[in-house]
Formats: sequence, structure tokens, C-alpha cells
Amino acid sequence: MYDVKRNSAEWGAASLLTPKWLTGGSMKPIRLTQHARQQCLDRGASEAEVIQAVRHGTRQPAKRGREQCRYNFAFGQSWQGRPYAIKQVAPVIKEEDAEIVVITVYTFYF
Repeated sequence: MYDVKRNSAEWGAASLLTPKWLTGGSMKPIRLTQHARQQCLDRGASEAEVIQAVRHGTRQPAKRGREQCRYNFAFGQSWQGRPYAIKQVAPVIKEEDAEIVVITVYTFYF
């Protein structure tokens, strides 16, 4: 599951942004681009994990006015022949007026 202390220490608590849904903003629909869907397949993330990362993960500024979300999942499996305890799903998003668009998805295993 998500480890707040680990993420805060690892990524720097000062650089984290509070998602709008935590501050009383409405929940916007999340749309994955075709590229993001392909990256999910290539990198071992499910769309459900991406949505959870967007809704509940930490956020950091990314290039071109985008944000990168990060969320750690307990994994305890092998990926590409190596065992890993944690899978971090890190979608890059662009928040628009009516929706949140997932541009690409990164995964990190450790």
C-alpha cells in the first residue's frame, strides 16, 4: 500500500502538491490517451492503478505545465524475471477544465 512517510522523505514533502479533490474541488473524470494505455501494457500497470495514483498519489510539477503523480503499491511479485516488493505507478497528467488527461505512465519497481 501507499507509504506516506516513505514518499514524503523520498520525493521531498515541500515539493508535493495537494490534489484539488482533497481541498473540496469536484472529482473530474480521468481519460487515458492511447499512448498512456499502451504504456500501461508495456510497463505493467493497470488502468485501475493509474486512476488510483491520480486520485490518491502525491503530485509534483512536470514539464510543460503537467504534473506527475506517484503511488506505491505492494507488489510482491516478479517483473521481467526479478522479484520486487513495491511497484510505483507514476502517471503524467494534464488537468483541464472538464477532465484529467493521462499523457503517459511510468512504473518503477523496487
